[in-house]
Amino acid sequence: IAKQVKPKLCRVYKADSIKKEQLFYNEEERKQIQTISRALEEDNFKKLKDKLSERGLKTGINILLYGVAGGGKTSTVMQWAAQSGRDVFFLDISSVQSKWVGEAEKQLQSVWTSYKECRKQMDKAPILLFNEADAILGTRMNAESSASKSYNTLQNIMLQNMEDFEDGIFIATTNLASHLDPAFERRFLYKVEYKKPKEHVRKQILSNVFKNISEDTINTINESCELTGGQIQNVNKKILINSLLDEELDQDTMIVDLCKEEFILSNSNRKPIGFIQ
Repeated sequence: IAKQVKPKLCRVYKADSIKKEQLFYNEEERKQIQTISRALEEDNFKKLKDKLSERGLKTGINILLYGVAGGGKTSTVMQWAAQSGRDVFFLDISSVQSKWVGEAEKQLQSVWTSYKECRKQMDKAPILLFNEADAILGTRMNAESSASKSYNTLQNIMLQNMEDFEDGIFIATTNLASHLDPAFERRFLYKVEYKKPKEHVRKQILSNVFKNISEDTINTINESCELTGGQIQNVNKKILINSLLDEELDQDTMIVDLCKEEFILSNSNRKPIGFIQ
């Protein structure tokens, strides 16, 4: 293989460097996620491309993952990549924004152009991931300000590249799908909604992460705190930090308080999000 062109503005996660991990989903999400996972396996992906091409359809695959923050959208993409042996070109949307008029548009187009150039030199199609893409997938503006014109131009660039996507895998994640511009909806082949984990799924995540915590404590947390996977990982990190600072720490006692701390912002001014009173 020839020397690869480096993708513009993207961090590259090599497939063999992504740690495989077990993720847990609500049943509705799990079915769709498994379907996409199978479709991205290289043999199936090649067959899918051939079938689409035979019917005169573009062979690029566009996927939208949307819903609750901390629900595991980015982690899902990384596991798809690890399982199918694909690199991930990870774009933080804020990196294409620029105070110079016209510069953001050029940068966004350069991301798509460089992805296509890289794809030509790679055996397997990498995944182009636009993480937290809320800022570019929202409803277009009607105002005539330079900012709104730039925003609408960015959307047009996105729409055109998704429409013309010939070969590859594009995935966008967003927490605010209710603001999604309708023009994007038909361009996403798969649209997977992530909801807060149901109680039995949440227990699976808690038990998997906190292997040294008693089942009684796991049950107490599960019944009192509607944690997302992201919040559970936050608690896990804080437990590790506190354990390093205090080797005599009673983790079972500490973990309940740490779980409640995850809702401190929502408890301050409005009805708590997640914590059951």
